[in-house]
Amino acid sequence: MRLLVLIILTAAFGWSTFWFTGKTIRETELKNWFTERNEAGWIVENTLSLRGFPNRFDAIIKDIKLKNPRTGWAWSTDRLEILQLSYQPNHFIVLWPKNQQIDTPSQKLLVNSDELRGSVIFKPNSEHLLKRATISAESLTLSSNKNWDITFKSLVLALRKSGKGDNLYDFGLDTKGFYLPQSFMNKIDSEESMPKYFKSLHLDTNIQFSKVLNQKSFKKGTTILQNLKINDAHFEWGTLNVRAAGGMRLDMDGYPTGKLTIRIKNWEKALDLLIENNSLDQSIKSTVRSAFKIFSALSGSKQELDIPLQFSDRKIFLGFIPIGDAPRIKLP
Repeated sequence: MRLLVLIILTAAFGWSTFWFTGKTIRETELKNWFTERNEAGWIVENTLSLRGFPNRFDAIIKDIKLKNPRTGWAWSTDRLEILQLSYQPNHFIVLWPKNQQIDTPSQKLLVNSDELRGSVIFKPNSEHLLKRATISAESLTLSSNKNWDITFKSLVLALRKSGKGDNLYDFGLDTKGFYLPQSFMNKIDSEESMPKYFKSLHLDTNIQFSKVLNQKSFKKGTTILQNLKINDAHFEWGTLNVRAAGGMRLDMDGYPTGKLTIRIKNWEKALDLLIENNSLDQSIKSTVRSAFKIFSALSGSKQELDIPLQFSDRKIFLGFIPIGDAPRIKLP
């Protein structure tokens, strides 16, 4: 019996030592990060505590204010939680509060959400190589002091390392019931013939970076997005239904070269909207409408069609017809 008690006490002492050592390490790392920001000229305010004994390391950071006077960017909130299980030190869970404020050089943004959380998993025994990351939100609203706001009923962003190639990742986006700024809606639907909100947006892609991602990958200029394969992109807005799939290689400036096939339900409405907001060169609108009618006939439905788009020389081509400038896809 005494031996059993001794074993239990020894195990308890060992685990307590492990936990308090881990607590000290994490507390020191967080304090050092804030100190480094301060020494770099940032304005830093926060109150840090770490708890969760015996199975968790829960960092609770209250009354946070971070401001970089040189850039004009700042972030403040009343509480941020960074959670870890003591036996899974490579897995972080981040919980944001309902309200946050982000200051940019041009405007102030308020972030409000019923639930906003993130999960990041790094590969164990590595130099913090990213394995999987997810951000999810419920009733998320971004409001600006310049009189615009964006609202999502639900939002999920996910990134994970793919086993199919070097530096290759699966990236997904899923949103339900989202509203964009009214000024933007006035541009794309000036006659107000469509609903005020978008029903859904779904994105399933493979993306390739110039290097494997880790904690330092998104510092400016260190990581380049090289290839983008769209397995499925699905967008619903009223009676308009759009799907897309294709693959593109990006040049050093972020302009794509490749092919994309778009399937549109209620294509005549989509074309009318493009013409209304001047997204389509007015001189070729009749040519494009005629081409769309041919594609819809080949699709077997007057209201559905498949559109093959070609991206090259920073332009978008429908067959041999240039219909607009290619978008620039580049990390900040």
